[in-house]
Amino acid sequence: MVDAKGENLVGWHLNSISGRTAELWEQIEQLIATRQSKSYDLAIQHLADLHDLAARKGTQSEFATRIASLRQAHARKPGVLARLNEKGW
Repeated sequence: MVDAKGENLVGWHLNSISGRTAELWEQIEQLIATRQSKSYDLAIQHLADLHDLAARKGTQSEFATRIASLRQAHARKPGVLARLNEKGW
């Protein structure tokens, strides 16, 4: 996405979350713990941001490891797993 000034809004957003990755992972865990569909959707939005940031920084393997841990921790939550599968994670 590009704004009227030609600035890359996606890049700006990724820069804004770059220093908050630990906080985002914690928020994701808290959102999933609610067992609510809307919270799962928000968790997936945060994960998409972290995925894009990992691609930008070249840390995809770290992201994949965290996703694997997330899958294991929430293996009994089909709503979470379905959303992760939908994204191909």
